[in-house]
Amino acid sequence: MQQDEHAVAGAGRLRKILVDAIPYDHGASGISVYVRNVIHALEQAGHDVTVLAAPDDVSAFPESRVLVAPRWASGAIGSIVFHAWSLPRLLRKGDYDFCLVTAANRRFPAKCPIPVIGTVHDLAQCRVKGKYDNFRNFYLNQVLARWVRRGALGVVAISKSTLQDIVEYWKIPTSRISLIYNGLSLPAKETAGFLTRCGLAKGSYILYVSRLEHPAKNHLRLIQAYEQLPKELTDKYSLVLIGSPWKNAEALTKYVETSPLRDKIHFPG
Repeated sequence: MQQDEHAVAGAGRLRKILVDAIPYDHGASGISVYVRNVIHALEQAGHDVTVLAAPDDVSAFPESRVLVAPRWASGAIGSIVFHAWSLPRLLRKGDYDFCLVTAANRRFPAKCPIPVIGTVHDLAQCRVKGKYDNFRNFYLNQVLARWVRRGALGVVAISKSTLQDIVEYWKIPTSRISLIYNGLSLPAKETAGFLTRCGLAKGSYILYVSRLEHPAKNHLRLIQAYEQLPKELTDKYSLVLIGSPWKNAEALTKYVETSPLRDKIHFPG
């Protein structure tokens, strides 16, 4: 199928869009925050949005039209199979202008019967040794990369680093990649008392927001870099690592227990 990028972009035209919200991680990841905000922005702009969601995540989209994926597609293998071969059939039948795959670094259809745009958040497995096992690395770096390279009308990268990795490791030309940084939506509710709730004193901080996953999120290197800063900087700035404990999080807390700057490094949760 010869896909025309201008047919998707248009000039202010409202679109009928299927937004793939799988995987959503039960709302407990950065990708889930991205999914919620993208859906909200598209709906606010007036587009006709249908959200493709796993059965357990339907309640996360109470104001959206939701297409529920089958229960068997909830697990990792089932989700891969569903995206590869069942999603293309849904796209053919749905009369959508295009599909937005919100985590194309994890799932993507094997064939794209309509224009499909995929957001790639990172290719950390290409740079962080041991992040995933051999099977998952093969799927991500060989199978998924080929599907995205062959089928995506366009790819969204959320950082320059990710864009460079897509070009280097997935061999997708820059002409097909759009660099769109993640935004920041300030909470509508009152934020007073946040420092107290997190057990932090008023002051200046170096803040890193990510789940505590080692080595995937590179916290250890950040902590070690912080330890090498001049004393006048570490006296002024504490290091605050906000995020829920994840895989191997105990390796980070154990390291900090013996750090000379342990009183300046905080894990508020």
